[in-house]
Amino acid sequence: MFSSQELNALIISFGQSERTAGLKIFRHGDLRIDQREDADNEVSWTAEVTSGRTSLYRLTVNLRREGRRAVLKSTCSCAMDRCVHVAAVLWGILSDRRDEENWEREQGLDQDFPDTVVPPLPPIRLPAPLQTWISALDKATVPHTRLAYRLIDMSHAHLPPAIWRVTCEESPDGRRIHGQALADADLNELLDPVDQRIDALLRTQTRHNRGFILQGPLVHELLEELLASERFYYGLEGSLLLVRTKPRASTIVWQLVGEQWGFGIANQQPTDKLLPCFPALLLDSHSGSVTPLTFDMPDTLAQHLLQAPLQDEEALTETLPLMRPKLEVWGIVTPLALVNRDYIQGDKPQPLLRFFKHSESPSQVALQREYLLASLKFAYAGYEVSALPFESRSYLRLPDKRVIIERARAVEQQMLARLAPLQPMYRVLGWQCPDSISHLLGLRHDDASHWLPVLNLIPMLQSQGWNIEFAEDFPWTWSDIEADALVGRIEDDDEAGWFGMSLSVEIEGERVALIPLLLETLESLSADNVRRMMEDGGHEDAFLTVIHQGQLLRLPLQRMRPLLSMLLEIFDRQPDVEVDTSGRLRLSRLDAAEFVVRVGDRWQGADILRRLGAQLAGFDGLETIPIPDTLQAELRHYQQEGLNWLQFLAAHQLSGILADDMGLGKTVQTIAHICVEKAAGRLQQPTLIVCPKSVLPNWRQELARFAPTLSLLSLEGQHREAALASLQDKDIILTSYSLLTRDIETLAHQAFSLLICDEAQQLKNHKTQTARAMRRLQAGQTIALTGTPMENHLGELWALFDLLLPGFLGQEAHFRKLVRNPVEKLGDHVVAQRLSKRIKPLMLRRTKEQVARELPPKTEIVQHVIIQDEQRDLYEVVRASMDSRVRQVVAQKGLARSNIEILEALLKLRQVCCDPRLLREYSQRHVAKSAKLAYLMEVLPALIEDGRRILLFSQFTSMLSLIAQELDDAKITYVTLTGSTTDRETPVKRFQAGEVPLFLLSLKAGGVGLNLTAADTVFIYDPWWNPAVENQAADRAYRIGQDKPVFVYKLVCEGTVEERIIALQQRKSALASGIYGEEAHLEQGLSAEDIEELFKPLQAIAD
Repeated sequence: MFSSQELNALIISFGQSERTAGLKIFRHGDLRIDQREDADNEVSWTAEVTSGRTSLYRLTVNLRREGRRAVLKSTCSCAMDRCVHVAAVLWGILSDRRDEENWEREQGLDQDFPDTVVPPLPPIRLPAPLQTWISALDKATVPHTRLAYRLIDMSHAHLPPAIWRVTCEESPDGRRIHGQALADADLNELLDPVDQRIDALLRTQTRHNRGFILQGPLVHELLEELLASERFYYGLEGSLLLVRTKPRASTIVWQLVGEQWGFGIANQQPTDKLLPCFPALLLDSHSGSVTPLTFDMPDTLAQHLLQAPLQDEEALTETLPLMRPKLEVWGIVTPLALVNRDYIQGDKPQPLLRFFKHSESPSQVALQREYLLASLKFAYAGYEVSALPFESRSYLRLPDKRVIIERARAVEQQMLARLAPLQPMYRVLGWQCPDSISHLLGLRHDDASHWLPVLNLIPMLQSQGWNIEFAEDFPWTWSDIEADALVGRIEDDDEAGWFGMSLSVEIEGERVALIPLLLETLESLSADNVRRMMEDGGHEDAFLTVIHQGQLLRLPLQRMRPLLSMLLEIFDRQPDVEVDTSGRLRLSRLDAAEFVVRVGDRWQGADILRRLGAQLAGFDGLETIPIPDTLQAELRHYQQEGLNWLQFLAAHQLSGILADDMGLGKTVQTIAHICVEKAAGRLQQPTLIVCPKSVLPNWRQELARFAPTLSLLSLEGQHREAALASLQDKDIILTSYSLLTRDIETLAHQAFSLLICDEAQQLKNHKTQTARAMRRLQAGQTIALTGTPMENHLGELWALFDLLLPGFLGQEAHFRKLVRNPVEKLGDHVVAQRLSKRIKPLMLRRTKEQVARELPPKTEIVQHVIIQDEQRDLYEVVRASMDSRVRQVVAQKGLARSNIEILEALLKLRQVCCDPRLLREYSQRHVAKSAKLAYLMEVLPALIEDGRRILLFSQFTSMLSLIAQELDDAKITYVTLTGSTTDRETPVKRFQAGEVPLFLLSLKAGGVGLNLTAADTVFIYDPWWNPAVENQAADRAYRIGQDKPVFVYKLVCEGTVEERIIALQQRKSALASGIYGEEAHLEQGLSAEDIEELFKPLQAIAD
């Protein structure tokens, strides 16, 4: 055993850089060391060292005791001697040995205890001459150390051979060669005159680590000196002494080296290596002989030919006509394969794909294993070339000619891309990939589930003309399933409103459920691949492959198409969809009805769903519902259709969104629906109506007007305990969204026949307390009423449908990834149309232009106002300040995370446009009055004098207060409704009765739920981002019952941020129209360019 002191001394013998790098690898790399032998005087280890991410090196380390010395011998696959990897292994061995010595010391095993105590013998005194002779004998018998030289093959690094200086020891049992390459510092004591001459010649060569690469004119002289030294050896290991033999005559011929042509000597054997010098020396690496060669041509020509660079086929096309006549004069005959050639201009390659199993023998880096592989070749005029590596021109060598093919590289690459996820094996296995398979195609895993995506490409590829073959030893077999063997069934589920769908086939007497297998296949394939298969695999023989207990089943694609289409849509919405223990897929009534329409008559048990599916597809044949006497109203034709639709949904246990334009009578249609349910005896539980607080009076009035026989309980005020205790006794319970959250613990335990969510855009954020409370309510049917089911983005639409039919549009994260992002960011019309088709049966939307043609016209006017003087200067000061702040925030946090700061900055600019006094920091300063307010006070008196009835909306209640002050000064009467107004009925009644000509309203409080048909003029004082909010406000006047033309004035400060708001309104309108089914162009969301435009200076915008 070697001590830690001896191991430490060996490490110190390495250079400083090797020691440091080895220690770093030992501490941070992956080091595995196994002790192979343990003899008294010799120990060996094998090791693997991983340095970096992928580099693996294999080593052997041998320590042998010779006298008092520990002698190190090592090999490493990096081809370096005494390398950093050997140093790392020694650090590891040293660490283990120190641990052992510490344990021995603790156990007291580090001392020797003799069996008996023997008294020491007295020392013997020798004569001085004898003592001197004995000392000299010790030195004379130590093995003599000399320099030796190794010739190292460096072809693996594409370099000429190298010379290493090593040591050798001469002893009675022969000469022993040590493999470590010596540094210059180790040479001083070993150089004799011969070594000094060799050293001088070596220094003319190129340094490479601790060796020298043979290059230049003095190589021949150097090799002759090395051969004469009789200490010249070949290879990394062993002791094959190189010996010079007698010269012999030879002939220079054309020679093929790999894929390139050069010159070599005739009859050259595999063990022969031509050394890089002239006169030429031929090394026999088997016997160690080095033979000088002579040629029957001038030495300069022979040297020039033997040192010629290798040429590929493309270069030879140009050089061969110049070289051939000159070479044949000296008897160098050109091979026929270089003389005769065919040239093929390829444009339409024929792909040839072959699947097979390949066994790889073990090597230094790869253990023996089997691979499932695919080879892709392209045929041009009957000649086949491998797809990889990519080449623009290929050269085929036949015995009598060569074929040059100009390949259609772009076409080939497109074909190769169709084979994804197959990848070249050099990418799959990395550095461990054997050369023999590096340019074949395969996968990291060879089980059938990972190969499914590839196998399912076959029908599509065959339809495109690919030739595909499977070797006999390919491990899987297929069973073709006939279309008639498939049995599809749809059955009522135990839970109302749900159905179970199954598809099965009989295999070897066992009925196998296919839905779970199809879902596994869809999970392993991408949705785009399956859709492409259904598009491209239209022929009758196309199939889809699934796995059952290791067996591949090929299902007819034509029969599977409707089912696959449905599964893809479900998979898009809910990737983690599951089936029950019998292999049935659970479908909602809506999905089941849509599915049976697609599959026709081939599924059992689907009759009950066919009529529903047909009606959902086009609303054809909806039954006209008789109006009960309890409804004191005459419905317009489209309101009757709305009632028919609501009843249709109720009959099929479905919920939906009544999204008619504002003013078309959503309230009366809903009351009619309640009356029908009551008259039919289906209203066994109360109906709960939830709406904004401002709309409560309107609902009370409409219910009293249209359905006076229905009992009503309105939950209002501080003392609601008694009312909450008598819910079951009433037909209708009326409450607000704000009170719902307070009373939810009581309301959640009450069952309701109907749940009506008025102004349902209030629930667009599914994370709010109100939205969470709504989801706790129990109702047989839920109807959302809103003229704007989507105001800003598609997430609001998802939130509404998730309240009505949880899971209908999938999980929110999946919806955002698969629908919102493609539509809102990429303008994907296909995804938008797919969503529109999905929601169409459950959302009824009619516009005034479609159904209420009797309404008078509505005229929208954008009135530009120019800000000047002090207000203009203030706008520029605020703009410049906000622009700088926003740029800084966006640079720190990014655009996506800077919304709050951006909106706050834009708010200040909008406030300056409305009235500088809205800015707190400027409210106490002397600033000129607002240009917009001045314009308003100029036109209002004239309009009122002409008898116009006016609604004036602003987002800022403080702006309404400033306007009110001006109105008071001008002696103009008005009423006001804001969020702080407690009595909301009185101002509405006074305005509708004609007592006052002007109604000031905040957008939030007065923009929804009010019928103000007495008005014929609407002012939007400050434009809002969302056009739907402004339209809601305008439609307080422009609704059923209006008999006068309506004028809507939008006041916009010219050249300011308000003009850009108008442009953004158009974008949001386009998004909403695209989902509602109208033709629209979908653009991307707010971008960095938009932000830049919003904060541009006034002059820049004006220009």
